[in-house]
Amino acid sequence: MALIDLQAHIKDSNAHHKDLRDGGKLRADLDFNFHSADNVSLFKGKYYLYSEVTQSLSGGTDIGSLTFNTMNVSREILRLIDDRIQHRSNFRANLFDSTNTNYFKSIVTTGSASTKSINDGQLTITNSTGADSEEHFLVRGTGQHPFQFIKLDVESISGTSGSRNVMICIDKDVNNYIVIVVNKVQSRVEVYEMFGGTGAATTIEAAIPTPPYELGVLMAGNDIAIFTRENNKDWHFVGTHSWTEIDLLDPAVRDDWDIGFGYRLADTNSCTFNNFTIYQFTPLGMRDPTVITWKDGAPLIQNGRIFLGVTLAGWSIRTSCQGIISFNPRSYDICLESLLFRENSNGKTRPDHASHIFFDQDAEKWYVFWSTWGAQRLGDNTYCTVEYSEARENLLTGIHYLLSSSCSLPGTGTVHVYDPFVIYDDSVEKWRIAYIKGIGTVAVAESTGDFTSWSAVASSSLATEAEGTKIVKVNGTYYVVSNNSDNFGYWDYPNLTSVSNITINVKTGHRHPHPMIIPYYRQGETRYLLVSMDRARAYSKDFSWGALWFYEADSQATGYEFPLRKLLSL
Repeated sequence: MALIDLQAHIKDSNAHHKDLRDGGKLRADLDFNFHSADNVSLFKGKYYLYSEVTQSLSGGTDIGSLTFNTMNVSREILRLIDDRIQHRSNFRANLFDSTNTNYFKSIVTTGSASTKSINDGQLTITNSTGADSEEHFLVRGTGQHPFQFIKLDVESISGTSGSRNVMICIDKDVNNYIVIVVNKVQSRVEVYEMFGGTGAATTIEAAIPTPPYELGVLMAGNDIAIFTRENNKDWHFVGTHSWTEIDLLDPAVRDDWDIGFGYRLADTNSCTFNNFTIYQFTPLGMRDPTVITWKDGAPLIQNGRIFLGVTLAGWSIRTSCQGIISFNPRSYDICLESLLFRENSNGKTRPDHASHIFFDQDAEKWYVFWSTWGAQRLGDNTYCTVEYSEARENLLTGIHYLLSSSCSLPGTGTVHVYDPFVIYDDSVEKWRIAYIKGIGTVAVAESTGDFTSWSAVASSSLATEAEGTKIVKVNGTYYVVSNNSDNFGYWDYPNLTSVSNITINVKTGHRHPHPMIIPYYRQGETRYLLVSMDRARAYSKDFSWGALWFYEADSQATGYEFPLRKLLSL
């Protein structure tokens, strides 16, 4: 599949979306063992079909009587949305032909183009022009997405004097480009910017690996981080860089730019490349785990997998974004399913995150309640706010760009408001939201259905920073949970009159942990799973900013907390 197909954004008045996995439809196999005696109800709307089985619950215990035991710790880097949304070039001659439709377009910035030869999927460049030669090979259409991981596999570099540089390029034309250069002669990494024909260089002192190695650039709009890796071992962090001359978060700007790789060689020198790969964003880790739910807070489970909204962490808040992962609660394998980006009123992509995503089966819509940290750090707002988006298309797969509206929660505009979790409480026929207000206040507000207007219900202040509010259900009772200092705290819902700590069996070094309790149905019982993340670990041996921790409670209940539901294809 051509990258331009992968990058295409289908736009309408609410969202533009490219579905890359299931064509927008969910598979029809059931998660649960429905027997003929079960009363399976099918609900078919205009857009979605789902099934439901009501289960009674008995023999459970309250949240304070549960003890959670460590089951698994995941420090793996997420799979990069697999090969369905990446460009990968095993070099072939027809990628470099001279027609107007060739895959790589060439920009020669210095001298004349050197000789290219391709053998067994490797591209070798040999300079025999008599002078320095610099050329950039750009993949057409790749500038359309502002969040990318770009990887160049360098097989060899030969020569005894003069330029022997390889580079990753972000180019508009011969007078406008940004190149990340590995300078073999001077043993350093250089970032060279050319805007309007005026150039400037930034030097990053770094140990240059000996080929074969990989050069990686993590790009988030106008920010990049640079990495190298040898022998498929851990990535080595080199440094970061940013620019202000252009705004690659603006779609009107970035569509004129493309991504590629290149070389600068003195006469008689050569280099060989094994591969060039562009991924549509890679995270450094996982934070803010929040289960994807139905409107009543029931976890949305498809094909035996639990879906979590997670912050895919970059090297700063403004380079993070909202992802959805899935995992099997028996094997704890993780798969990255989709990416969500919010667009502000000016049409600029914002990497907002720490969101709650749920499916309203009655309205047949998906809702995303965002913490707008990305927009706040990029200067849109003085304070983080909560905004919401709605969508008809299946958010569990692909890449989505969503317009949003303000929620105007109590506290908005005067303090930070963030970490929302929303349910429809049928007992009062109102929507309820738990969130953090300011730095250390857990709050609950309610709405009759207009998500732009909310009224305060209760609030409770902590002595320390608060994070990770959720509304969870244990043995038929809703609770509000968040961190309580460095413990897992819970309050009565919705009044927040007192706070206690959830019991876990091991101290893991969590900082402000998010106690996401997920009831799931297995073998006739409700199992209670708790998912959280630990402290930031950027650029550590584990190469993760927030490892996920999985716990399971020592007690179960017969039956299930919620009706068993399953989304089906139309």
